[in-house]
Amino acid sequence: MAHRLGLNAIKTELEDLSLKHTQPDKYHAIADGLQSKKAQRKKLIANFIEPVKEKLNKIGGIEFVITGRPKSIYSIYKKMVKQGVNINEVYDLLAVRIILKQSQCQQSTRAYFVLESICHHHRYVCAKPKNDTETG
Repeated sequence: MAHRLGLNAIKTELEDLSLKHTQPDKYHAIADGLQSKKAQRKKLIANFIEPVKEKLNKIGGIEFVITGRPKSIYSIYKKMVKQGVNINEVYDLLAVRIILKQSQCQQSTRAYFVLESICHHHRYVCAKPKNDTETG
């Protein structure tokens, strides 16, 4: 709900700060692990986004916005706790969002077409896609 209200950045910052103060050792272990891989994560995001942009632009007729970001420390912490793993065993340290600008009747068809295009290029990403399609 926070992201729908434009408050996701504040929510994320508060979650990270609360972890930093309630469990500083865990916070710093994750932060240090992420810092050591910062350049690698930026490169992964760029390497994922560019071919997708090229493919969608080549197809034409699809208006889209694509962004990538590293996941928050708190989000990674929750994943570690839920899966019982350490930072080196968390494989999704970043997120990519593709927003399609289209009419409601085109929405499902285009969304699955874009997902299929991505899966052809990045098969390992599509093990469990998150479906955040919205109508209207």
